[in-house]
Amino acid sequence: KLGKLNKEIDQLKNSLSKTQKALARDDNVNYKSKELVSVDSTGCSFAQSESGLSADIKMLDIYKIIPFDNPDGGAWKQGWNINVPSGAFDKEILQVFVIPHSHNDPGWIKTFQRYYLDQTKHIISNVVANLESNPNRKFIWAEISFLSLWWNDASSSQRSSFKKLVNNGQLEIVTGGWVMNDEANTNYYAMIDQMIEGHEWVRLNIGVKPRVSWSIDPFGYTPTMAYLLKRMGMESMLIQRVHYSVKKYLAQKKQLEFMWRQNWDRGSDTDILCHVMPFYSYDIPHTCGPDPAVCCQFDFQRLPGGGIWCPWNIPPQPISNRNVQQRASMLLEQYRKKAQLYRTNVIFAPLGDDFRYADPQEPIRQYTNYEKLMEYMNSKPELKVKIQFGTLSDYFDALLKTTGKNDDGSPKGYPKLGGDFMTYADRDQHYWSGYYTSRPFYKNLDRVLETKHRAGEIAYSIASRVAAKSKVSSYATNQFSLLIKSRRNLGLFQHHDGVTGTAKDHVVIDYGNRMVQSVRDMQNVITNAAKLLMMKDRESYASNEVHFDMDESRASHDSLPKKHVLSVTSSRIVVFYNSLAQKRKELVSIRVSTPNIKVLDANDQTIACQVNLQWKDKNSPQENEFEVLFPIEILGLGFTRVTIRKTDSSSDSCKPSRTAIYNHKVKKDLMKGFDVRNTECGKDYITMENRFLIADFDGCTGLLKNVADKSSGIKRSAELRFLQYTTVSSGAYLFLPTGTAKDVQIRKPFFRHISGSLVKNYYRFYKSADTYNTMQRRRTLDKLPLQANYYPMPSMAFLQDARLRMTLHSMQASGVASLTQGALEVMLDRRLGQDDNRGLGQGVHDNKHTPYHFALLLENMTKKQTTIKAKIPIAYPSLVGHAVSQSINHPINIMFGNEKLNDEKLLKSYSPLKSGSFPCDLHLVTARTVQGEGDSKATDETAIVLHRYGYDCGYGMAPLLCTPFGSKIEFRSLWNLDISKFKETSLTMMHEKNEFSGESINLSLQPMELYTYKVKFT
Repeated sequence: KLGKLNKEIDQLKNSLSKTQKALARDDNVNYKSKELVSVDSTGCSFAQSESGLSADIKMLDIYKIIPFDNPDGGAWKQGWNINVPSGAFDKEILQVFVIPHSHNDPGWIKTFQRYYLDQTKHIISNVVANLESNPNRKFIWAEISFLSLWWNDASSSQRSSFKKLVNNGQLEIVTGGWVMNDEANTNYYAMIDQMIEGHEWVRLNIGVKPRVSWSIDPFGYTPTMAYLLKRMGMESMLIQRVHYSVKKYLAQKKQLEFMWRQNWDRGSDTDILCHVMPFYSYDIPHTCGPDPAVCCQFDFQRLPGGGIWCPWNIPPQPISNRNVQQRASMLLEQYRKKAQLYRTNVIFAPLGDDFRYADPQEPIRQYTNYEKLMEYMNSKPELKVKIQFGTLSDYFDALLKTTGKNDDGSPKGYPKLGGDFMTYADRDQHYWSGYYTSRPFYKNLDRVLETKHRAGEIAYSIASRVAAKSKVSSYATNQFSLLIKSRRNLGLFQHHDGVTGTAKDHVVIDYGNRMVQSVRDMQNVITNAAKLLMMKDRESYASNEVHFDMDESRASHDSLPKKHVLSVTSSRIVVFYNSLAQKRKELVSIRVSTPNIKVLDANDQTIACQVNLQWKDKNSPQENEFEVLFPIEILGLGFTRVTIRKTDSSSDSCKPSRTAIYNHKVKKDLMKGFDVRNTECGKDYITMENRFLIADFDGCTGLLKNVADKSSGIKRSAELRFLQYTTVSSGAYLFLPTGTAKDVQIRKPFFRHISGSLVKNYYRFYKSADTYNTMQRRRTLDKLPLQANYYPMPSMAFLQDARLRMTLHSMQASGVASLTQGALEVMLDRRLGQDDNRGLGQGVHDNKHTPYHFALLLENMTKKQTTIKAKIPIAYPSLVGHAVSQSINHPINIMFGNEKLNDEKLLKSYSPLKSGSFPCDLHLVTARTVQGEGDSKATDETAIVLHRYGYDCGYGMAPLLCTPFGSKIEFRSLWNLDISKFKETSLTMMHEKNEFSGESINLSLQPMELYTYKVKFT
C-alpha cells in the first residue's frame, strides 16, 4: 500500500511540474488581441436581467410540489372521481364540439409509402366523400406529407371538393407541418424547415393559412415549439402527452388551459394559448370523459364487424329511437365531468385514433350514430347542452367568445405558464427517456443531412442569384428539385417516430435510404454552387474544365462516411465552403496520397501543416493514405481555395507527426520519416495543451483526468468514465434500468497519441439544451426514479457554479442526466432485447458503429452575476459557446478540384458578405429559395431567417473573428448582392408584414427572437 501511495505522489508531482512549466510560458497568449470581442451592452443586459419569474405556473416549482404518488383514482385511474356540482350549467349551458380526426404516422410499423397506399389514401378520400354528403360534418387533418401524396393521385374533382370543404370550414388543416415533429431530438432548424415546407405546400395548393396547432403524439413538449408556432402566426395550440401527475395537478386547479410563455420573455409577446388534453390517450375511450369503459361504447367503429373491440368488454350499441335517451344520458355525463376540469363550459371531444376512417364504413358508423345523439340532445332544452361536430378552430373560437379577450387577444383570466413538459410518463414509473438515445446512428445521420441541406440551401440561393445576374442560364437545371426532395426527406425524419428511433427496422432503413440519398444530392448542389461562384469566367460554367467532388461519401444508409484520398502527383486544388455567416479560422483535415506535400494559400504563401499516418489496423500504417492538417480562414458564407503541391524535399514539406502507441507493440521503422514509438503504460499523465487549457489524460487508459486553466492557474478534476446500465423491460421508448449504472472496466485499451509541430497534442479520442440555445434549468429529484431525471440533450448541456461553467456540446441528440453533484452522464447507445409494450412490437438490435462528435468547453466567470438567482429557470450560452456549437454542427465543407484544374480559372475566394462576417450574435438560420407553382419551380425570392442569440457575458472571451450586434443593423450593408425587394413575414411566410422601401433597411432585432424576410437579391 505504501509503495502504491508513493507512486501516486510521484505522479501528482510530475503532473504539477508540467502544469507549472506550461503556465509560466507565454505560449503566445495575448488577452488584449484585436480579435477578442468587446461585448455590446444590449446583449449583456438581456442575459443579466431577471426572466422566467412572471409566469403564474412555473414548471420547475411544480415538480417540487407534486408528490408523484400515483394513487388509484377509480374509473379515471390517474385522476379522481369527478363530481358535477348541482346547477353547474344553469347560467351557462354546456357546449360540446365533437372533432373527428385521424392520426397518420409518416412511418412507424409501416413505411411512409406503404401507410399511404394501404390506409391514408383511403382515409382522405372517405372523409371528403362523407363531408360532402352533409354540411354539418367536420374533420381536421394535420400531416401535409400524406396530403401531398393524396393530392398527386387525386382527380381534379376530388381536389376541388377538398378545397371547397376547407374554404367552407368543414375540413380544417391544423398545424400544417410536413409532419407532427418530435420535440426532444430535433434541432430548431429542422423544426422550422419542415413547417415552412408544409405551409408553403398548403399556400400553393390549398390557399389557406393554418390557425391552430394539433400535437397529440410527440412524447413530451418544449417551449421552443410553442415559440415557433407563435411566430408562425398560430393563434392557439393543443398538446396531449404530458406526465400524468402534471395533468392531474393542473386539472385540480383548472389550469389545463394556459398562456404558454417563454422563460426568456420579459413581457408577454411570446404568449400562446395552449390546451392540454386531460386523460391517458388521444383515442376515443380516453377523450370523451374520465371513464374509458363508458367512452369506448361511443367509438362506433368498435361495433361488430368493425375489426376492433372494447377492452372493457362492453361493446357500443347502434343508436336508435329505442336507446337514444339512455345512450345520450351516458355520454352527456362524461362530457359534464370533463367540463369540471376546465374554466368554461366549452369542451371538445376528439373522435379518432391512429389511421382511423380507412374503412369506408367507419365514417358512416361514426357520423350517423353521433348525428342521432346530437339531434336528441339538442332537442331537449332541459339537458342544457349544445353539441355539434366541429374543428379545433371552432372550439378555440367558442372558448374565446365565452371568456372574452384581452387587448392582445388572449382569454381573460387565464394563467401564464413557463417551462416545459419533459420527461413524459404515461403510467406508473414508465418514463419515456429511452428514445432520447435510441438508434443513435440515425440521429447522427439526421444532423449530417441537416447541415448539408442547410449548406446546400444557402449555396444554391446565392449561386442562383449570381447566375441570374451573370446570365448563366445553364446553372442549376435540376438543382432546385433536389432541394425540394431534401427538404421533404429531412422533414419526414423529424416525425415523432423517425428521429426518435422508435420505428420498425425496415422503416428505419427506409428513412435512412431517403436521408443518405439527400446527403448525396446536397453534396451535388454544394459542388455546383462552388463551381459557379469560384469561376473567374462564369459564362463558361457549362464546360467540364472545372469540377469539384466532396471529400467524403457514404456507400449506403448504414455505412460510415468514407474519406476520399486526394491523389497528388504534382498539385491539386482544394476548395473550402463555410456555411456559417461568421468568419471562422479552424484546423481542417484532408486525406492525401503522399506525405511529401506542402500547402499554399490563394496567394501562393505556404501554410504551416502537419502530416499524420493513417492505419490499416493496429500494426500497419497505410502506404498511400495520409492525413494532412492545416489552419484555414474563411469569410462568412464564403469559399476559398488552397493548393496541395507535391515536393521533393522533406525540408519543404508538411512536418510529419510523432505517434506513441499505448498497450500494444508495433515494429520499429514502420514508415520512413515518421517517429512511431511503443510506449509503456505508466504513471505519468499524457499532457495536452492549447493557449487556454492544459489537460491530463491517464497514461494507461487514455481517458481524461484533469484540466488546468492557464489564466487562473487552477487545476480541476475532470474525469471521463464509461458506464453501463442493465434492464429487463426497457424498449425503444422507455428507459427502465434495473439499478444504477456500473463502471465499464477499461484497463489497458489500445490507443495512439499523435503530436507534431503544428498540433502539439492531437488525440484521437477528441478529434473533432434546448436546440434553440437557451438552457432550461433542471433539478435532479430524489423522489423520482433515476429514469425520470434523464432529459433530452439535442445540442448541449452544462454544469456551472459561482466560478466555472463546463459545457458539453454535441452534434447529435442524446439523453443526459446529472445524477451526482458535478457530473454529466450522457447515454451513447441502447441495445434492447424486448419490446416495451408501446406498440412497436420489437426491441432494438440494429446497433451500428456510430460517429459521435463532442466538444468540451470550460469557461471561467469573469463578471459578477449580480442578478442571477436560484429562482431563475433559464441560462444562456456565452458567445464562445454559441460559436463552438455552430462549429461542431456545421463543419467546413471540403471539395477536391479535378486533376487538370489549375488556379488560373478560379477566384482566390468568394463571399456574398461585404465585411466578410455577420455579427457574432446574429445567426443566419437559412437562406431558402422560395418555391413557385410546381414542385421543381423556383422563384427569384429568398427567405432569409435570422436568429439573434441571447448570450451570457459573464464568461471570458476566446478569440472570435467577429463583433456582437449593436442596437440596429442596416441589412443592405451586410451584402455584396443588390436588393430590389425586402419584406418582413411571419416565421414560415404564411403572413406578410412590412415591406421596406428606400435605400436603407434598418432592422432592430431583439435577443432570442427569430425573424423571416422575403428578399429579392439582384
